[in-house]
Amino acid sequence: MPVLKIHLLEGYSDADKIRLCEGLTDAVRLVVPAPPEAVTVMIHEMRAADYMRGRQMRTPAPARPDPSGIVKQFLKCAQPIICEGGKCARRHLHGLIQAGLSNNS
Repeated sequence: MPVLKIHLLEGYSDADKIRLCEGLTDAVRLVVPAPPEAVTVMIHEMRAADYMRGRQMRTPAPARPDPSGIVKQFLKCAQPIICEGGKCARRHLHGLIQAGLSNNS
């Protein structure tokens, strides 16, 4: 089964590392027909002082925000705008997504 070894500079939160491992597991499963529990991800953290690229010491970049949080915030802000005539487009969109998921199962 797939085993991924990742070298990462220290400084990322446990939540960021969990998101990274989940994303890597999902990416592997797009190609390799393995259940999630069969994909192993190992993170090897390095001190920034132990890593140099281009003759410069590097520090970790901040993690990107979770995209699902951005979408949820957008929908929350847009909800008053996209409701018309008592029928809310958000509810309609949710129904379409659920229908699509049940058709793909």
